[in-house]
Amino acid sequence: MLKQLKLKKEIELKKREREAILAKEKELETREADLEKSLEEAENQSDLDLVNEAANELEKEKQDNKESKSKIEKEIEDLEKELKDTEDKAEDVKTKDEEEKEEEKRDNKEFERGTENMRKGSKYVNKLTREQRKEYVKRENVKKFLDNVRIAVKQRSITGLEMTIPEEMMELITDNIGNYSVFYNLVNLRPTGGKARANIIAEAVEAVWTEQKGMINEISESLSQVEVDGYKVAGYVGVDNYVEEDSDVDLSVLIEDLLSESIAIAIDKAVPYGKGKDSHMPTGYVTALNADDTLKVSNIKTLSQANTKLENIIAEFKNIERGVSNRGKITVVMNEKTWLGTILPKTLATNSAGAYVSASQGVFPATGYDVEFCNQIPENEIHAGDFTKYLLAERKGKKFSTSAEAEFVKDITLFKATARYDGIPSRKGAFVVIGINGTTPQVEATFAPDTANAEPEEEEGGEG
Repeated sequence: MLKQLKLKKEIELKKREREAILAKEKELETREADLEKSLEEAENQSDLDLVNEAANELEKEKQDNKESKSKIEKEIEDLEKELKDTEDKAEDVKTKDEEEKEEEKRDNKEFERGTENMRKGSKYVNKLTREQRKEYVKRENVKKFLDNVRIAVKQRSITGLEMTIPEEMMELITDNIGNYSVFYNLVNLRPTGGKARANIIAEAVEAVWTEQKGMINEISESLSQVEVDGYKVAGYVGVDNYVEEDSDVDLSVLIEDLLSESIAIAIDKAVPYGKGKDSHMPTGYVTALNADDTLKVSNIKTLSQANTKLENIIAEFKNIERGVSNRGKITVVMNEKTWLGTILPKTLATNSAGAYVSASQGVFPATGYDVEFCNQIPENEIHAGDFTKYLLAERKGKKFSTSAEAEFVKDITLFKATARYDGIPSRKGAFVVIGINGTTPQVEATFAPDTANAEPEEEEGGEG
């Protein structure tokens, strides 16, 4: 700032000098005109000699003034350029403290925006640029966590190490789960605190009209309350023992992506097929339909090969119960093989050029319902429904630890991240499951066994 003021003052003084030079220039022009007049009036040689002497002196003064003018204009030009460069630099360059504060604000806003968008069920994924991630891994708690991962890899144990995943990294992992999981983005995701069971209002109920001064009606009996627990799911990551040579940036990306994908697979299987509290996992919507004597008939259907037509599939969508407000949108979920092998071919036509075109445009034909592909849905099955009527409770806090299996994998250390979820359909009838091409819909799935907590089998007695 001081330098800018100094340059501005120098420019001001130089311009005053230039004004004096310009005034001198006009004075010399006036004298030159007077000499021209005196030359015309000269009557003898003596008069000519006087005019010639004055003309020579004038030419010298004009030359000196011209050089002074050029010099002062060059000085002004240089000073103005230096001032502009100084102002541009002051505009672009900020102090280190200011940059760090603004960077932290930007990072916090991105984390908050990514989390908020995920909670709304969007497919936004909070991806950091390379430069942003470099700053992110410098944060004290993130740096300490990554250092502890390296130590754990080296000693094949987490004894004495703090392995709680930092809040910033948890947010990125959570966002990434939505990138890898289909259902995470579709269901009614409700973050919950603590570890105890909790009652959550799953659906709104109709308000009651009444007289202006009338008593307020009790509607608590009609509230749709759902009790949720916090069942643990563990995602596994194999970390190469040469990870010590990796940068913090590469290590953080590896951990976030692999853990996110591992947990996402478990969620995508549990939302449709989860076995419920007796198996310490969410209750899937297919499980709930199959357990209801009425819904297992009306909402789980099989269409023969001959009856696998678009109009028959669409007709089954009428059994989807959308609730009082009817506001949740219907989404169709299937294996991509089902789409490519059966649904898409039924929409193909040829245009005037003889090329194939599809009438589906990426949505389910004739309905406009969004279509999502999920590998956990078997081939020749179509699941449709208002997935906001499935409540997925997500507990805060994810943990990171070494796995007992680490001893058996050469040059690889297994880590696991544990998260807590519970889920249940708040409206069981909001879903339909349709088997096509004569396929009977699958009503249960095989989950990875919980061998660590399995009860030991009793040995058979008897003497040999």
